[in-house]
Amino acid sequence: MALASTVKVVLGSIAFAIFWVLAVFPAVPFLPVGRTAGSLLGGMLMVIFQVITADQAYDAIDLQILGLLFGTMVVSVYLERADMYKQHNLPPHPFLLALASSANIGSAATPIGNPQNLVIAVQSKISFGNFLIGILPTMIMGVIVNALLLLCMYWKLLSIEKDEEDVAVEVIAEEEVNSHRFSPATMSHSTSLNSQ
Repeated sequence: MALASTVKVVLGSIAFAIFWVLAVFPAVPFLPVGRTAGSLLGGMLMVIFQVITADQAYDAIDLQILGLLFGTMVVSVYLERADMYKQHNLPPHPFLLALASSANIGSAATPIGNPQNLVIAVQSKISFGNFLIGILPTMIMGVIVNALLLLCMYWKLLSIEKDEEDVAVEVIAEEEVNSHRFSPATMSHSTSLNSQ
């Protein structure tokens, strides 16, 4: 395998650096384009700088992986607009950690769980069932260990917050009762209407 020329290595590194900055910091003040447009820009720069040819760039596109990612993003947007992510005055840290860690552990169970698995399944031609059977025991063990660790770390915080939430509900209920009491202005208004 022949090594690329120094110019291609430098230009490719510049294109990758631009992509990396836009992917890690999606709201860069001088170029607020976001991660998706940053990825597209990085790919375009690789072709513009002639690090790869247009045909090589086209061959590198995997429509199955892009379709999976697009579908996941569309579903996520619809769930957000349907108000599925409600707030219940709970501490966010344990739930965010549980979501992130469990999603990463659970995504390993199927070929469509994450892009890396899809690449492995497509390239090696492993069937969905064989992939699932091979990975499932390890994934289940990982989820159990993850849940136990999170419970040990945040049990006290969740218990305290729940007690405070119960007190807050009682205070709100009492305030609602007080706010619905009749005031003299309301009473005089209603009696004047009745007299008319």
